[in-house]
Amino acid sequence: LCAYCDTSPGSLQYRWLSADLAAAAANRARSPWIVAAWHAPMYNSNTANQREPSALSFQANFEPLFLEYGVDLCFAGHVHSYESTWPICDFTTGELCDGKQDYIDPKGPIHITDGNGGVPGCKGVDTIKNCSKPGGFCRVLGSGGGAYGRITAYNSTVLVYEHVVNNGGNVTDSITLVQHKHGPFPAMK
Repeated sequence: LCAYCDTSPGSLQYRWLSADLAAAAANRARSPWIVAAWHAPMYNSNTANQREPSALSFQANFEPLFLEYGVDLCFAGHVHSYESTWPICDFTTGELCDGKQDYIDPKGPIHITDGNGGVPGCKGVDTIKNCSKPGGFCRVLGSGGGAYGRITAYNSTVLVYEHVVNNGGNVTDSITLVQHKHGPFPAMK
């Protein structure tokens, strides 16, 4: 997805994304997990990225599609650090789904910024710190040594995301997502 392109309803990119997500959602029995990826994050503690008009348009136009088609995970880069969110339901405020800070049957997408790829074999140290606050979307922040994301879908119910350090392969963060019923998420408030 291109956050700097025309994302308005009816645009080429919007029509493509809507059709692609509809095709994926129509076959959830075969492909239960839906993952989307693009360049700049919609949610990140580095709020400077959130104020760009193109990012706001991207968020306003595409997030309703993510709810409609039940997108499970959203990946972005751009910010050269790592961050993961709790499931987000109110896209105008970043409010959590029912205030829940867990990954059991989430009612909204989880956003991961995995923008600290670094150079393979770098000697840096990847540090992870908790950024959770009651009702806040940020779960953990990471920086340093260079890392990548690894997804393992064990079955239609359990998916694991791991944040893996380039130098040595240590897993510095892990999320286990359990979704018993894939499909559309409830409408925003």
